[in-house]
Amino acid sequence: MNQKTKKWISGFMLLLVTVACFILKFKYHELWKDEWQPWLLARDKSLPDLLQFLHLEGHPALWFSYLKPWALISNAFDLLPDQQVLLFESAHGLLFLGALFVLLFRFKMPLIFRLAMAGGFYFFYQYGVVSRGYILVILLSFLLVDLLKEKRKVSGWTALLLFLLCQTEVYGVFIGGALVLCFLVDFYQKEKTVSFWNNKTLRWNVLAALGGLAMFVLTVYPRSSHDVVGLNTDEALIDNLAHAVQGNFANAFWIGIIPDTNVFGYSVFGVLAGFLLLGLFCWFFWRDKSLLTAMLIYMLGTVLFGTFIYQGGVRHWGMNFIFFMVLTELYYRNEVLPKVKMTLVASFLLCQLYYNVLAINKDIKYPFSNAYAAAQLIKKEIPESAVLVAINEFETAPVVAYSGRDVYTLPDGNPFTYYKWLDKIYLPSETELKVFAQYKKRTGLILLSPKPLPKDRYPNTKLWKSFENYNMKKENYYFYLLDAK
Repeated sequence: MNQKTKKWISGFMLLLVTVACFILKFKYHELWKDEWQPWLLARDKSLPDLLQFLHLEGHPALWFSYLKPWALISNAFDLLPDQQVLLFESAHGLLFLGALFVLLFRFKMPLIFRLAMAGGFYFFYQYGVVSRGYILVILLSFLLVDLLKEKRKVSGWTALLLFLLCQTEVYGVFIGGALVLCFLVDFYQKEKTVSFWNNKTLRWNVLAALGGLAMFVLTVYPRSSHDVVGLNTDEALIDNLAHAVQGNFANAFWIGIIPDTNVFGYSVFGVLAGFLLLGLFCWFFWRDKSLLTAMLIYMLGTVLFGTFIYQGGVRHWGMNFIFFMVLTELYYRNEVLPKVKMTLVASFLLCQLYYNVLAINKDIKYPFSNAYAAAQLIKKEIPESAVLVAINEFETAPVVAYSGRDVYTLPDGNPFTYYKWLDKIYLPSETELKVFAQYKKRTGLILLSPKPLPKDRYPNTKLWKSFENYNMKKENYYFYLLDAK
């Protein structure tokens, strides 16, 4: 196939994937709380306050900083919630389009691999349809690979990209660190020395990555006496390790074949599949020790992170597949993959295509979250004069965001939009709620809860409406009436 034909096919795929992704985002996909949170912070906090808030988020600054100008547009025109969603998803979609362009037009791996990756679950759905900051990890990684492929060496631009990678997610830090080690091994193989200080450009790249790591730690490291949400503190070490191995290897690369570890737990078969993949990666990159080093160090980081800090899930483990494909692209700096290795890559991509079909079908058929439907009830059936109180602001924030209404929370009695990850959930008593109703000069309240309220704690509440039909993020909502007289 000649280059002109490949470009035509790539152009068609660019159009097809972009249109399909944007239709799914705009028409069918409801935002859930993890998508809403960075937008709400960018919208409702000043940039200095936002940067000081990062240690409560566990994510560095780049995604929030990117969203800030878009949020300023929203505030300037006083956009309604549905209009904000459109603007927010457009902001994310622009990054997705950039990553897709680099993949289809700048990568050198076989066209069939690029097409399959563009239509695969992780790239298309998990990081394309779902509007999260992980798309920045992908875009920056792809740009970095493109620069290395063209120049065959690091530069000032690669140093900048390494620093920015460390401001995306913890997986961006892992990717940046692994690639720096890749550069150092390349340098050693060429120069037969570890005195890389003689190479000014390489030195600046290493310092940029270290500076990015320092900035990450300074802005993200929790500074609170509260317990951090999601830390692995309940399971035995061996269980956490088995979970991390199966999730980061088997679920990440053979998704759909190995049952989801977070849902079904780990199994002997899944853990063995994880170790099998570790061996296959050693074989795959054995001829290029720099790439082998990068892959092993990266996977070590993800497994240790999953074992001791945060187990994660499919959206986190998908970064492993993305990084593998980044290294596969770098493989083509020197040689073409033999067919037996291409078969391994093909097995990963086929799983991606299969799982993407399942995800698209589910997102069209079922809500991603019930937050949108619950918010429509507020808009249509609850008068402006009514007072709404959220029981658990952490879970109910997306309903509040979609409704655009004042919803209060106790004990402070103020309306809220975003939430704080490290704050403990406060469950007010029925007596407190009645006192708050009297303070607001109301004879009753409407309560919004993500779970059915226990009758022993709230004996005088009456269930009014519930949204507990199947949704992909299991975000259900219940409206209760409380007579405060």
